[in-house]
Amino acid sequence: MKTILIAIITILVAILIFKKTNTNNHDLAPIIENIEGLQKQSMPMDENVFWQIIESCKSDSEEETLNNIRRSLNHYSAVDIIGFQLRFRTLIAESYHSDLWCACYIINGGCSDDGFEYFRYWLLSQGQTVFENAIENPDYLAPIVKNRLINSYELEPIAYLPNEIFELKTGKAIYDYIDEDAFYDQLKLNSNIVFSWKEDDPESMKAICPKLYNKFN
Repeated sequence: MKTILIAIITILVAILIFKKTNTNNHDLAPIIENIEGLQKQSMPMDENVFWQIIESCKSDSEEETLNNIRRSLNHYSAVDIIGFQLRFRTLIAESYHSDLWCACYIINGGCSDDGFEYFRYWLLSQGQTVFENAIENPDYLAPIVKNRLINSYELEPIAYLPNEIFELKTGKAIYDYIDEDAFYDQLKLNSNIVFSWKEDDPESMKAICPKLYNKFN
């Protein structure tokens, strides 16, 4: 009898451990929203609401930040989630600047096109103050970033969360409900930036981000 009791307790403990380590989507809603007849959307979420979500979800742990955003988006409607996705894309497009790319290059020890994209994802996850101040003056990041061998300054997965939750709630892909033409018509793109620095000219990089340059060199 004692042996059976110990076996039962062992099984229950194992179940609890399994649940604790597999909670990414367990507290998220299944397919619950019928979006039949939903027209394609082009309007980003109100910027203040967007930043409220990010501020309430950010954490020192990237994994926790991502899970917090998952849980938060799960409480919003399909239309709101589309709006979140479009606001995210708008802010990322508006942060496409030469000086910020220079900062990314210094911080990460190099920076491809994709690397700069993922760096801005990470930057956005830090909240509105950090994001906006870094765009205004990339050297603002000097006291915020740490050793690149310890921390990663890219956060690619955050871009996929709206579609992940949208599919979970509706069974559909978010991309089928975005009016790309209308969205791009109202989006301020800065696709042709002129670089004011060169990777083979350290002094040009130091001139833009002196604090960051000194920290990582």
